[in-house]
Amino acid sequence: MKRNLKIYLESLFINAPKTPTNDALFEELLGNLCDRYDELCAEGLTPDAAYARVIGEVGDIRPLLEGVAENGAAADYPPHSETKSSTPPPFYNTPQKKGKKVRLSPEALRRAKCLQGMATAAAVMLFILWLVPVMIWEAVAPLFICVALGVVILVLAGTLLPDYADDSKLSYDENTCKNDTRVANILQATGIGLLILCILPAATIYTNWGAGLMFLCIAIGVGMLIFAAFLRPSLDKSAVAKIAAAPQGDKAAPLIFTDATKEKRNRLILPIVLISIIAVITVCIFVAGSYGLPFGLFTHGIDANLSKYTNHGNATMTAPVERLSISWTAGHVTVEPYDGETVEIYETQNGNTVAEVNDEMHWFLEDGHLRIRFDGKGYFRFGFKKQQEKQLIVRVPRSSTLLASLSLDVVSADLTVKGIGTKGALSVSSVSGNATLTDISAKLFRYDAVSGALSLTNGQLSHINVDTTSGNVTLANATATECDFDTTSGNITLLDCAFGSIDADTTSGDLCITSPQALASLSFDTTGGDLLLTLPADHAGFTAELDTTGGEFASDFPTTTAEDTHRTGDGSLQIEMDSTGGNLTIKKAA
Repeated sequence: MKRNLKIYLESLFINAPKTPTNDALFEELLGNLCDRYDELCAEGLTPDAAYARVIGEVGDIRPLLEGVAENGAAADYPPHSETKSSTPPPFYNTPQKKGKKVRLSPEALRRAKCLQGMATAAAVMLFILWLVPVMIWEAVAPLFICVALGVVILVLAGTLLPDYADDSKLSYDENTCKNDTRVANILQATGIGLLILCILPAATIYTNWGAGLMFLCIAIGVGMLIFAAFLRPSLDKSAVAKIAAAPQGDKAAPLIFTDATKEKRNRLILPIVLISIIAVITVCIFVAGSYGLPFGLFTHGIDANLSKYTNHGNATMTAPVERLSISWTAGHVTVEPYDGETVEIYETQNGNTVAEVNDEMHWFLEDGHLRIRFDGKGYFRFGFKKQQEKQLIVRVPRSSTLLASLSLDVVSADLTVKGIGTKGALSVSSVSGNATLTDISAKLFRYDAVSGALSLTNGQLSHINVDTTSGNVTLANATATECDFDTTSGNITLLDCAFGSIDADTTSGDLCITSPQALASLSFDTTGGDLLLTLPADHAGFTAELDTTGGEFASDFPTTTAEDTHRTGDGSLQIEMDSTGGNLTIKKAA
């Protein structure tokens, strides 16, 4: 420790002229510091505590140095006004090198710890709270905003704050250590209490607000624990040991104080770890949904009207039904017309009635909107087990099969819809279930799936929007003005359809069109998918523009070619294909 006293004193003389007077002053001060250190050790103080006490008693020695400026500062020494925010720390570091931590004055150290603690706690709280707006308001945008803000805060905290060596147990005075320890203990106890009691809102408030309060308690509790960990005084013992073991002698590198609050260091380890955890959780949720496994909040999806599902079991609607929304987890859903006069809903489980009330479907009818959900167990079905499959049948009077809207949201259930029309949108959202639709009509048909296949036959539609990852899409004898298809690896097959325009986007999926009617324009953007277009033998003509790297063009029709454009007949059908390795083939119908 006496060597550290010498190092400390050398740092105070680092900018002073090398004169006999200054040399004598140095030796005198060093002797006084060593004597004072021995006295404190004799009184029972530990070496670290004695060291901290000795340097804390050193005042401003600049007026004693020979060769000082008129303003009282030593030559080439920063003016007092520029350094008043930093007091001499108990240790000093060598000039900053990559990968090494810096040492801070007590004030700067406490400020840095508090800032990093608050930033880390706020970021983690945002990562937890992104669920709340999704559950309560069914809003997706806040989800991405919370995650983005959390990542930005973590990255900025690592960039703007120094990578400091935490020696707060030695740096702080006794009162500061006691106060910060007491506050950290209070925060830690409160945070643990909130984590224990967080289940109470969900258990007592059986709505989406109860779930939101639960996650709010979790977020606040975790934030308190994180901030308490940063606030509590601690000691980086390895860093102290390295300084104590530094080489001695006149040739050793001088140890100088560095105002590390100005250092910028990018610390991305924590954001990467947290993002990885979020990715793993997302994959677990996806797998759970794909295989019908209850996984916490995501067992039955999000519904802001959860508390209204007070009715359960099979029923016959006496009031008129204009809109229909169904949320189903596993099994099969059928929507079909019949010759009755009321809407009927009933379910079976492996051919039998459902035994438990909470396992029955729950529903409510409000302002002509009938909503049906898989069961009444709400969001909180923790644990992993195979989801029980149930079959739902919804029968709509044949005289009123034209609904205002129809929405079907399923996880791993198959869908069958036949003979149903809507004035507005017919929407299908699926994870892994297959959908079969026959004799339908709608102003807008929207299909969004992960791996479920779609089969649509005899559809009278105005606009078609299909978005799928790996499920195949087959449309036959359908009509629409505009069609948008977006798929990753699923194939798209259009048989005898009358579409005005087609805009398809795939990664590796193929697009196969047979005998299109009234088709005016076709746009196909793909990486490795092929386009196979079969036209009537008497087709008026087309203009095909193929922009590809390794793909080829082939046609049964005689064409004239100019660069990447191929034309036949009047060229009325406009075909554009942008591909990396996909082929464009146009055939004549037999």
